[in-house]
Amino acid sequence: MMEVRLMRDDEKEMAYALASLAFMQGLRQIPWADDPNQPKASGYGVWDDRGFQAQAIVLSYRVHMGPDVVLPLGGIAGVACKPAARGRGYAKAALVRTLQHMRDEGEVVSTLYPFSWEFYQKLGWDWAGVNRRCKAATQTFEPAPDTDRCREASKDDRPLIEAAYRRFAGRYRGMLDRDEKKWNTILDHTPERWTYAYVYEGDEGVEGYLTYSGGSGESTTIREFICLSARAQRAMLGLLGRLDMQTKHVEWTAPADDLLWSAVCSYDVDTKLWPMTQARVVDVEGALGRWVPDRALSGRFVMRIADEHADWNDGVWEVEFSDGAVQLTRSTETPQLAMHIRAFSQAFFGTPAPDDLRRADMIEVRDEPGYAAFRDCLAGPIMWTNDFF
Repeated sequence: MMEVRLMRDDEKEMAYALASLAFMQGLRQIPWADDPNQPKASGYGVWDDRGFQAQAIVLSYRVHMGPDVVLPLGGIAGVACKPAARGRGYAKAALVRTLQHMRDEGEVVSTLYPFSWEFYQKLGWDWAGVNRRCKAATQTFEPAPDTDRCREASKDDRPLIEAAYRRFAGRYRGMLDRDEKKWNTILDHTPERWTYAYVYEGDEGVEGYLTYSGGSGESTTIREFICLSARAQRAMLGLLGRLDMQTKHVEWTAPADDLLWSAVCSYDVDTKLWPMTQARVVDVEGALGRWVPDRALSGRFVMRIADEHADWNDGVWEVEFSDGAVQLTRSTETPQLAMHIRAFSQAFFGTPAPDDLRRADMIEVRDEPGYAAFRDCLAGPIMWTNDFF
């Protein structure tokens, strides 16, 4: 016997205990338990005749998908199963149930940070985006002429920092549309540590910022390093050089198209490429219907989507787009291209791009004009995000 259902408020302690077992080695002081800045969370639990055994949590967010689109997103977190119940498909059952939940809530896309890439691939999520992890000795960076335009941020700068973030987020697919609670977790002090934030103020106002909390004399991780212009990046790299008296190295993450090497190209700057996250389109009709293609492009294609865990996606779709709008209808026509929901999700999030998916045999093309229209429809920015859950 297996029961999968939405967990009640009075079952939170049970969920916290399982999450601690899975992720925190049994720590009883759960850092997120009483955090007022946590997003709306919906937990699905799995019970058998021995009691509560597994869970999956959906966190409600909104996500930028280029300059013109913000979509409701379900962030998957806290997926866990008790050791004695593993291998029975309980975590899978909870995750499949979250798909229906997200669709009902209008959360048309989903992302997560996997314990196993393969596990989630079997359920329709796949890798999306490339993360550049940068590490350098602080003494590598010399002050630029504009470094003196960097200053410590005040409380009055918070709206300006948020505005800079929104402008930057519109250049990508995948960055959260942050609410006040999310900004609190990034900019506020904590009971244990001070949080430090600095801005670069150029001729057009705040064009860049960085923020961090904690670290050591050996290395400090920059929580966020966002620059809207090359001059802002050069100036703020110079500011990082001025941290040399307190930390030997700094680390941060950046998008794949970051201009770091144009500012500083050195063997002392270590950059590594990592897969960003795993993403899934929960509702093909809902997501693609709200997508805004390039208004200069138009076209039509018929595609076959295979999705064994979400029958509302599975089947043949006719798609027409023009003037920045998309229309989808079910179709009985012979599809011009076919793919699994994994590949469609990757194409929708922009990285890997359709041509890369095709080269990897993830998209079957039966008609070149149809494929060209599909590629035009989803053309746009790459995927990157700097929020984790």
